[in-house]
Amino acid sequence: MGEVVGLAAFRKQIAAREPHACIGCAEKVEATRLRCDACQYAFEACIKRLVDDAAPPTSF
Repeated sequence: MGEVVGLAAFRKQIAAREPHACIGCAEKVEATRLRCDACQYAFEACIKRLVDDAAPPTSF
């Protein structure tokens, strides 16, 4: 629960910054977002690769 509260506080700090910029490339984004679309897609693809690489093999 403390982690969730900490994340909420972190997001408020980020939202308070001006101008609102992507944390990956510094492109301007909406105040409620951390990343632009391109960086978000790249981040999600990276996480997917990590999950897929860590998955146990399906055939033996």
